[in-house]
Formats: sequence, C-alpha cells, structure tokens
Amino acid sequence: MTRPGYLYHCIFAALGIGAGLMLVASDDPQTADTLLPVFAALLALHIILLSLFWRRLVEPRE
Repeated sequence: MTRPGYLYHCIFAALGIGAGLMLVASDDPQTADTLLPVFAALLALHIILLSLFWRRLVEPRE
C-alpha cells in the first residue's frame, strides 16, 4: 500500500472531497468563486494521476 499512485490518489481525493464539501456548504459567493477553480484543479489532477497509475493500482503484484 505504499505505491506512489495510491498515495497520490488518496491525497488528491481527500483534498478534492474537502474542497467540494466547502464549496457546497458555503453561502458566500466569494468563497464559491475561490473554491471552484481549486476544486476543478484538484479533480483534474486526481483524474490525471489516476489514469497514469491505474495499471499499477489494478494489476496484482508478481
């Protein structure tokens, strides 16, 4: 479980979930304007890193 792809996946998933929850819970439009690009960037990084490390995450070790 110390694979770099798994670690990056967990980090960016946690950050993305946190930013998404703050975005949904916020009533302030300025906070939403600030967090939306952060959420989008974290989601994009998560998808990119997941696609790069997908084969290593899914395939069993030999």
